[in-house]
Amino acid sequence: ATVNAVDDNWNLVSSVTHTIAITSSDASATLPPSAALVGGTQRYSVIFNTAQSNPPGWTATATDQSGSPLTSGTSASIAIAAADGQGAIVLTPATVVAGSSGNALAFTFTVPTGGFLDASALTLAIPTGWTAPQVSDTIASGYVTTSGTCTGTSAALDGLDARKIVVSMPTACAAGRTVTITYGADTSPGTKVTARTNAGTATFIAQSRSGGGSFVALKTNPSTEVVAGVASKLVFTTQPATAAATTAWPVAVTVQDVNGNTVTTDTRSVTVGMTGQASSSMSCASRATSAASAGSAPGFVAVRLTSGFPR
Repeated sequence: ATVNAVDDNWNLVSSVTHTIAITSSDASATLPPSAALVGGTQRYSVIFNTAQSNPPGWTATATDQSGSPLTSGTSASIAIAAADGQGAIVLTPATVVAGSSGNALAFTFTVPTGGFLDASALTLAIPTGWTAPQVSDTIASGYVTTSGTCTGTSAALDGLDARKIVVSMPTACAAGRTVTITYGADTSPGTKVTARTNAGTATFIAQSRSGGGSFVALKTNPSTEVVAGVASKLVFTTQPATAAATTAWPVAVTVQDVNGNTVTTDTRSVTVGMTGQASSSMSCASRATSAASAGSAPGFVAVRLTSGFPR
């Protein structure tokens, strides 16, 4: 902000070198130290740290600290808020078992510096493969609630996308306060949230809007790691369609859960056998499915078979 010493007709009085102090109607504002005018003018840095829209904005006041003070001056009101798309959101738990039910996912959004104005909002898109979200039945799966230190929040589903949760924030919320979206807040007989069946990183798209702005995606979206379930089966993931007699066959066996995900934590030993003509012979070596096995990864075993099958 620039402060000028002026006469009754608003002309700059360049001879004034009085020391000026700056105060603010925002009690949390970061204020500059007092400083003298140079040539009747000086620039001061004021940072408003609290969102304010009702009344509309904050003001700064310049007060003369000299023995013959000039009349104080107050700025016009300035509406303060964080920009659309700002804020951070964190998802817990960090891991979910593929295809499992009974999960409750908590997305905690922290309001950024500057705060949010009245009528702000968040959105959270639930990917396909997960339980559809809903806000109407507390004992049905996928029920969504909101909580936190921002007051009056509520959840609804987007009118054009039933898998998108919209959280309304009707009143201004200061920086550092939180909104938690709990997806899977239902009670029995609801089964909360059933995770997708394929392992890997699951990302949920989140957006924020400050006041009457526009929804903008957050810089970092919340995610959880979907991990394989209990080992259920062995699957040949590499094998030859045909092979010559007495030659080595490359064969790979993978330990999978019921959904076909590799169980990377499984280290059991696997024995590979062969069925076929009675006169055939085969030699192979069993190998534990661990990363210690050369050329393999956890949950995966690579062996080579030598067959006596005739051509």
